[in-house]
Amino acid sequence: SFDAVGVVRFGKTFRIARILRAIRLLRFVKLRRVLCECLELINSESIRAVFNISLAVAFIIMVNHYMACGWYVVGTVGLSHGWENWLTENRISEEGDHLYSYTTCLHWSLTQFTPASMEVRPYNVVERIFSIFALFF
Repeated sequence: SFDAVGVVRFGKTFRIARILRAIRLLRFVKLRRVLCECLELINSESIRAVFNISLAVAFIIMVNHYMACGWYVVGTVGLSHGWENWLTENRISEEGDHLYSYTTCLHWSLTQFTPASMEVRPYNVVERIFSIFALFF
């Protein structure tokens, strides 16, 4: 059965997470300033291009890491409420192999940004909403 109170609690948790993320973004402003200063010190055009590509790849990895962590949290919310969820449907337990759980989440996250596919999919409304959010992000 679907628990509307659980969805509301998830909404409050998501709101708190957004506030914490906004605070963390302040650190990124400082990081950006430092990276721009480093970039100004590089005189070689080819090294500057490699630096820019490395920054882009690091950003993509970071975004996908956070999306993977969010996907795992969404699955555990469904698990704690007894809803059908992607963790139980794919036989991934919270006490199981954490590396496999993380790499599955990261794989899911990467498939949201590319035309790739995988067998993990949303099984409840909260997971579906998170998937839609991931597609728009």
